Amino acid sequence: MGCCVSRAADDDENPQTTVAGGKPFKRTGLSWTADTPLTQAQLESQRTIFWDTAPSYEGRPEIWQALHAAMTSPDIRMAQSILDAANIIIPTGNPSEGCYDELGNRYVIPMYCLVDPTNVIVPEDDDDPHHDDTAGMIASTSVPAQTKDDDDDDQPEEEKKPAITTTTTTTTISPDMTATALIPITVRLSTAQDIKVDISRTDETVASLRTRIYMQSANISPQTHTIRLIYLGRILQEEDRIVCEGETIPEPRPVVIASGAVIQALVSKKQ
Repeated sequence: MGCCVSRAADDDENPQTTVAGGKPFKRTGLSWTADTPLTQAQLESQRTIFWDTAPSYEGRPEIWQALHAAMTSPDIRMAQSILDAANIIIPTGNPSEGCYDELGNRYVIPMYCLVDPTNVIVPEDDDDPHHDDTAGMIASTSVPAQTKDDDDDDQPEEEKKPAITTTTTTTTISPDMTATALIPITVRLSTAQDIKVDISRTDETVASLRTRIYMQSANISPQTHTIRLIYLGRILQEEDRIVCEGETIPEPRPVVIASGAVIQALVSKKQ
């Protein structure tokens, strides 16, 4: 699980006042490290998925929209103005520790949506200020064109054509193998950790999947955390069955998941 560290920031980063009971939103001083180094593209993909599915979490859609606008604003003062206009309170100034609307609903923003990790992967080309992208273009244009040997014209047409050999391989899969096989999926925790899980094609439930997540997460347990699962914007209920795409769909209709799918998991500490 990614570790998060926060420390006090300079007060002049966001000196303006907030709604009663809150502290100014600050990014300076927030730091975290991903379990596995991420590229900027992977990081942006995780952020996009979170904000796309956030309205499906607890809370009001309009508050999620305000939070999205504030968290992605490059201007910290503008971000604070958006939060104040929506009457959003951040008790500690750190949205990853919880934000509240005027009705008391709690919203948690993952650290990966606030700042880049300390171990973000920077492409080597970006580190070299003298890197010239035109070098490859010059090299590609300097290769002389291949000329045809005059002697080739004297060869019969059939001798110029290379022989082509085609090999066909047939693989037979036993029906019993596909019926009992597991399918791989990815569970993306709101703590910026991806967990690879193999689930049953036809005999899986939300409860059993949650148990698998607890077993594969070192710092999360049923005694200390709750997990809510979301797939394609739908909050999965405890009694929901999960079936692999392509299998026979029983009644009542289950949650149909494709192999390799990504399920969002909102992890919250128990009060």
